[in-house]
Amino acid sequence: QIEKHFLLDLDGEPDYGFMVIGLEGWDMGCSLYSQSDTIIHRVYSETIKSWLIEYNKALNKGDEPQPPILSEYKLKIDDPNDFSAITRFLQSIVDKAKPFKEEPRVDGVNWVVLAKGKWAYIHTGGFHKEGAITDILELIALGCESNDPSMLTREALGLE
Repeated sequence: QIEKHFLLDLDGEPDYGFMVIGLEGWDMGCSLYSQSDTIIHRVYSETIKSWLIEYNKALNKGDEPQPPILSEYKLKIDDPNDFSAITRFLQSIVDKAKPFKEEPRVDGVNWVVLAKGKWAYIHTGGFHKEGAITDILELIALGCESNDPSMLTREALGLE
């Protein structure tokens, strides 16, 4: 819930989204808001949990806690059909996911996908591996960071 707040919910509850938690010392998330065809992508330079530990230490010592260091990218998708293809892709991940009972593992990369209030969990051995789903999620994040809507078209992402 803490990661969800900082990575996805700062602008209100998103309709869709995904997060990567604890990736080589940093966290990132993408929130998708259907009413505005907008994607907000946030990258924190350290994990949220690490920042919260430092924040609480500062408070306990009476010091002024430092805000987290993050990069934020907002990108409006001009073609509603492209935005819809991305949301359908995220919805399909959640719809096909099997329920999981384990806590996210510390080895590898933990992806968490949100679609209309429901969640799916993907664990991969690394950031740049494990197949088509995570490849597309990476491309979405990269398109936002590059501020390049052409990277987020159905054709560029390989979506129908």
